[in-house]
Amino acid sequence: MYLKLAVKTEEAARDARASIADMTRELRIGKVHVDVIVAGSRPFREILLEASAGADIVFRGMAKPGESFREYYEGLQRMSEGLPTTAFVLATDTLRFSEVLVERAQ
Repeated sequence: MYLKLAVKTEEAARDARASIADMTRELRIGKVHVDVIVAGSRPFREILLEASAGADIVFRGMAKPGESFREYYEGLQRMSEGLPTTAFVLATDTLRFSEVLVERAQ
């Protein structure tokens, strides 16, 4: 599995690599290759297409849609054109990523 994250600056990339490294040591899904991409001023869609080339499936986080669900959904569809099979995963502020993927002793 490849986990790719786009950030604006090299400083943000260093921070992201450190926090992700700690979390990935405890994942219950096996080896994860982490790639933190420094986006700079490149458009996200360009990075998304480049980083997803050759993937079997792409998982994309999505925010909880607000009042204008139709416009939000159409934007997700436009952003995903040209990608391999894509699954949208609802993100939430109340559940940490690591709580889903990390196995902890009970």
